[in-house]
Amino acid sequence: KAYDTDVDDEPDCQPQYIDDVICPKEGDIPCSTIPKLENYCAELLGKDIADQMKGVEKERGMNAMEGCMKYVGYHVVDKDHLAC
Repeated sequence: KAYDTDVDDEPDCQPQYIDDVICPKEGDIPCSTIPKLENYCAELLGKDIADQMKGVEKERGMNAMEGCMKYVGYHVVDKDHLAC
């Protein structure tokens, strides 16, 4: 959820031990399509949490799916993502 904020309010990257859990082992996922990122984050968070996040407002620090996608994805220009 920490990365579900305006790009100017995002915290620094996570320590390596957290990146090891969050970031995909497949190097192509951060640069993949938005649907592929959504699938990755849904698997990481679990179906129940991913489903609950569908109606949660974005950029308020409340949407775990959006935070995951911003942290993992590399769509810097159009989606303000960070990339692992």
